[in-house]
Amino acid sequence: MKPGRHLLLPLALWILSACEPSNSQQDRVSLEISPSDSVAVASNAPAEPTTYAVTIASVLGSDPLYRNCINALQANLSELEDKGVQWFVTGGQIIPGRELGQAEVVPDGNEITVGLRQSVTIVGKATFTVVPPPPPQVAVYIRGNQVASLSLATARETALEVVVKPNDDFRKLLPQDSRYRIRKWTATLHHANGSLGSVSFNQKDGELAQLLTDAQPGMTLVVTPQEAQRLNGQNRVENIALSVEPITIPLE
Repeated sequence: MKPGRHLLLPLALWILSACEPSNSQQDRVSLEISPSDSVAVASNAPAEPTTYAVTIASVLGSDPLYRNCINALQANLSELEDKGVQWFVTGGQIIPGRELGQAEVVPDGNEITVGLRQSVTIVGKATFTVVPPPPPQVAVYIRGNQVASLSLATARETALEVVVKPNDDFRKLLPQDSRYRIRKWTATLHHANGSLGSVSFNQKDGELAQLLTDAQPGMTLVVTPQEAQRLNGQNRVENIALSVEPITIPLE
């Protein structure tokens, strides 16, 4: 054996042992999760259910709901304990009621989604179509009586009153959302050959003495309602463009 060869074998064994991973290194490698593995885990998260334990419905049974009106809702929470149950809404405002499962919503779009959440779990959810209140009606009064025809003497001496009336069915459903008033209307004097003049008003009462100075029996007074305002259940004013037919009043 050549001198020094007996020292090479122990040195080689020491180098090989240094290159082997320790147990702690092996453990760390086995615990690593690749990005693709983490995505696969997230994709297995449970989806939102299509049916819920709690049913949400309109108290009045009216579907669709009415825009910018207070619509009462009821949820059957009898199966749940009242622990952390909260309302949520998309497409309007919600006002939780004093009683369990009661709430009021004021939609502001064409659709509103209302739900109930208990902790992080959605236990109830419903989507409602939203429509504007039905168009109101307009009538002309004088001295508290609705006008069909009018004597010239009375028309010159007494102011006309233009009244906006809610749709009767809507008024019965939501009386606090059915308060209307006229905002703008025009009175025009007509004879056989056309118009003899007009006057506009920004309140319900209108004096017509000046307009009717040259009026004669057989002429007509045409009242054209143009704009109204509705006061909703929150006492908020909504301006409404009226699309009702002009009201023709024969003069006698």
